[in-house]
Amino acid sequence: MSPHASPSRGLPSGGPSPAHPRSRAVWVVAVVVSLLVAAAGVTFYLTRASAQPSAQPSPTPSPTATPVPAERVDPPAVLDPTSVENLEIHQESTADTGDARSVSTVAIPGEHSLARAFGRFVDGTTQAYESAIDPDAVGNELNVGWDLVLAQGDVLGVHASTYAFTGGANGEVGSQTFYTDLPRATTTWSSDLLTADGRKQSAEWAGAALAAEGLGFGEPVPSSEDTFRDVRLGPDGAATLVFSPGLVSARADGELAVRLEPDATRSVLSAVGKQLAEVAASGAPFIGIAPPPAEEPPVPAQPPASPDAPDCSVLRCIALTFDDGPGKYTSQLLDTLAEKQVRATFFLVGRSVQANPDLVRREVAEGHAVGNHTWSHPDLSKLGTDQISQELQSTADAVEAASGVRPTLVRPPYGATSDTVTSVLSQRNEPAILWDVDTEDWKNKDSAMTSERALAGARPGAILLMHDIHASTVSAVPGIVDSLRAAGYTLVTVPDLLGPDLVGGHKYFNR
Repeated sequence: MSPHASPSRGLPSGGPSPAHPRSRAVWVVAVVVSLLVAAAGVTFYLTRASAQPSAQPSPTPSPTATPVPAERVDPPAVLDPTSVENLEIHQESTADTGDARSVSTVAIPGEHSLARAFGRFVDGTTQAYESAIDPDAVGNELNVGWDLVLAQGDVLGVHASTYAFTGGANGEVGSQTFYTDLPRATTTWSSDLLTADGRKQSAEWAGAALAAEGLGFGEPVPSSEDTFRDVRLGPDGAATLVFSPGLVSARADGELAVRLEPDATRSVLSAVGKQLAEVAASGAPFIGIAPPPAEEPPVPAQPPASPDAPDCSVLRCIALTFDDGPGKYTSQLLDTLAEKQVRATFFLVGRSVQANPDLVRREVAEGHAVGNHTWSHPDLSKLGTDQISQELQSTADAVEAASGVRPTLVRPPYGATSDTVTSVLSQRNEPAILWDVDTEDWKNKDSAMTSERALAGARPGAILLMHDIHASTVSAVPGIVDSLRAAGYTLVTVPDLLGPDLVGGHKYFNR
């Protein structure tokens, strides 16, 4: 081959010879294609690399969770019932240990909506209790009480509490709160403070607040009306949801409360709820409750001077006792006893004492004996030591604060006692004063039948059981007194009948 036929230097190996133009064109195209393929490969690699996470990716901040505008709190404190004057207190009770009932309600003179609402609630509670009761069992009990939760501007808030026992290890505890607009004479139930959507939202917030503290059943809180029976309106515009034991968490967790922040509260309230919440947060003083029209009171006879105690070992003594007061008929009864110069014994319920301290002062001032009938009229035989002590202690404190006299006689509600009750009374050095003549005035509520039973059971040394919370009983007392005196009886107090040497914890049915 001639040296001129060798490839030129500087050309790529394997490239076409410049001596052939067609080959050179092919070569150029090949080079361009190669460069385009290479560029495409680089682009693919860079694109793929940007799509793949690096071995150590930078953390991406998660969006901030929306805080729950609710928190668990202690249930709000109730008001002193004496802070609102002229309320009508109604007390009903039985003395049957097989079906023990104590129902205390409150009403406003001249205003009927609260009484109707409270009455509907009591009727529903009673029906549920009666449907569950075992008629052949003992220890069945229904107890209904009340507290004040709001007295602001022209609105009064009343909280009803219930305890029902029909067997088993525990009784059922419930509640219902009402708000009465006094000028409009309307009463709103707690659940109606919230809209339907508001109840759903409040249930979610409440569930989250409880779950944050390890409480709840691990499932959504129900948004039904029954869940929101107790909604308390606060002075800062907040609402506090109060749940009875066992309603939204285990019974052992006790009563629970969740406070909704003011802005959250406004978002769930109904129209009437917003109106009432505005009043609760207004800071305006309570307008008060007008007393019922005054009746011309009879002029009571002066009580007799305090003679030496009669000698009941010689005389035919008998003691009239009245339970569950003071109530709306107690003043009339005191007028009768003063007119006839009779001293009796009153076993007082603490919550009624707190609401009617003037009547307790009058009982003591007119020479009557006063005793302890517990604070809320429970069956003491079902309670533990601390609960029994608290029921007695709080009542004794209230009686002493009202009258200056501290009661030392105790009448257990329904006459129900136990070894624990006896032990507590022994430690307090307080005797249990029972009875041997039961007029059953709570059952018949008939003056003639009450009188008949009182006189039929009368005998020297007897203790008669009656209740000054029934109009029929108070109406029967004048005839009972006259008939007993005509039969030769001397009417005395329990201390005069039994004497001073009573033993703490001992049961006394008669002399």
